[in-house]
Amino acid sequence: MAIVMLSAFLLAGIFIAIEAEHDCEGEDCYICECLEQCHALLNRAVSAPASCKAAVFSVALLITSCFHILRVFRRETPVSIKVRLND
Repeated sequence: MAIVMLSAFLLAGIFIAIEAEHDCEGEDCYICECLEQCHALLNRAVSAPASCKAAVFSVALLITSCFHILRVFRRETPVSIKVRLND
């Protein structure tokens, strides 16, 4: 999800940079409409509430902690380390 959002922001910025000096076709210019949508997307990203940013950070921290705990407390068994028990 983060990769998709990051690519959307990046592509919106690139589109704004490329089409900033286009020849406007008039009132129903589709490029101007796309530029407005890109500006709106970037403005929403900048003005996101702090609670949303905190929620994303806490979920990322939780996932990272879970992976670390699983790695630390993973039990080694004779089967997992491929020990052959011959008597």
